[in-house]
Amino acid sequence: MAGEIANFDSYALVAVGLFVAGLFAVMVYERSSQKQKREQQRPGTAADTEK
Repeated sequence: MAGEIANFDSYALVAVGLFVAGLFAVMVYERSSQKQKREQQRPGTAADTEK
């Protein structure tokens, strides 16, 4: 057939791999974002006590 994709299995494997890598990247970003928010909201940090 003219419409077949050669090596479809390898394309599917690459797509799944990229999806998993994207999920991992989002989880890492969310974790670092939460850590920054907690550090900014914490009262009595070193920056506040220098005033």
